[in-house]
Amino acid sequence: MTFHSLVLQRRPIKPSSLTIFLVFFSSLLFTSPSFQQNVPLGCYEYPDPTNRYHKIPVNCPIIESPTMGDDFFQLQENSDNNMFVIHFVCGAKNPTLCEKVKDTFEIAGSIISSTLTLNTPINVNASFIDFCKTLGKCGNSDLVTLGGATPTRMIPLQDDDGLVRLYPQSLVKQFRFPKHPQFSTFDITATFNSAGGDYWFQGDPIIGPDQQDFLYVVLHELVHGLGFASSWQDYINDTPEALTPDISVISSANSSTLIFNGFFESAFDKYMIDIPTGRRVSAITDQLNEFAGSGTKFSNIQEFYMRFKSSKQYQLALGMMNSSVTPLSLGFLPTGGTKSSDCIILETSLNPYQRGCSVSHVSLQTYNSTCDFLMKYLADRGKDLNTLVASRGNYKSPIGPELLLFFNTLGYASPGYPNPYRPNVIITTNKFNPNVSKNVDPGLQKASTVSYATVTVTITANSAPTKIPEYTTMLLFIFFSSLLFSGVIT
Repeated sequence: MTFHSLVLQRRPIKPSSLTIFLVFFSSLLFTSPSFQQNVPLGCYEYPDPTNRYHKIPVNCPIIESPTMGDDFFQLQENSDNNMFVIHFVCGAKNPTLCEKVKDTFEIAGSIISSTLTLNTPINVNASFIDFCKTLGKCGNSDLVTLGGATPTRMIPLQDDDGLVRLYPQSLVKQFRFPKHPQFSTFDITATFNSAGGDYWFQGDPIIGPDQQDFLYVVLHELVHGLGFASSWQDYINDTPEALTPDISVISSANSSTLIFNGFFESAFDKYMIDIPTGRRVSAITDQLNEFAGSGTKFSNIQEFYMRFKSSKQYQLALGMMNSSVTPLSLGFLPTGGTKSSDCIILETSLNPYQRGCSVSHVSLQTYNSTCDFLMKYLADRGKDLNTLVASRGNYKSPIGPELLLFFNTLGYASPGYPNPYRPNVIITTNKFNPNVSKNVDPGLQKASTVSYATVTVTITANSAPTKIPEYTTMLLFIFFSSLLFSGVIT
């Protein structure tokens, strides 16, 4: 599951330097898969993007669409073809500021809508409120939460390689299944702190050196909400040392024991490659699931941790940690890719491992100065998005060519890729088939042989280029993870 929270760290790293942290929380509690047709599937909702523990298990039975065929999916887009429907609540007393925030969400939605071919509207539950007055989250002298975003609901689907993975509802809706798990009202939940950082909006005077373009923040967050997130984290240790996909444990209905149902990937993880070997990371997930069969009971979570850490499978998790801190080790293999050098390089250069910065972003070293800068974990301050796009070549959209390849691979259609892959609603197995998702030729070097069609998105802004800020004054998009659901925690 994906959570995004923005946190402003007020404590300076050096005089006059501030660091803003965009925090991504990931957790999964997956119900025991029932490999029978038409069995209701368990989903999870995340009503508070700033609270990693607040998740709600919901029943999402497979239902039949009220009207079959295209009529049921008749579009209801805005006049400008923006497929993002923003349901916005503003608690700020400044009406002009409220309008700027809402307009920014609309602009971000229009950018994505102009790049992808969305056949069903994406509903965003967006709010801009004072966290301290409204939520009681006042931070402290060093830290204040700026906001966050998350898929409102995650839905388990059957992939063609045999594994069950969690898909964001926004993507599941685009598949237009005649029968599908029941949807939530909203697809993405986003909330930002009106008493937070120093944002710059379109129409403002020239952006200041310590300001952050709010459009950059929102666009980055919406991309995460659409599925750009790996489930590979350390769910066991306070100090990260071993990575696994999300761990599924549920409480037994008739006792205090816990039931283990396996390790489960996100949709993103289907395409992860170990670049030096060309091996599918999902093959490691399959080996991890040999630790214990689905339905294995443990007396408590401590027993599970102890037994897993003493197992041979734990060595695989240690190996994944090593890959996550070794440059050019992990990649996302896009559609059409046949070798490791075709991968979108993921962030594995941070050592020690940083929850969320590592793996769930593109490589800063590879993409910082390219048109695919949007999903790096560091985002420039003191420059508006239009200036950043203009400074990185002739590709005129903040959705760069490799990010577009990511969307197409995950299952989103675009004008140049109208028929992407679709998983299956009916779950029949949870066993990886290496003959479907095959290993690829190994290789460490990033190739630059792919040609891309030009995508142009105009972003009106009143700004001028400024000096690139030091990393200590940049935005850091950082991800944290949680493991267990133990009720609604406020």
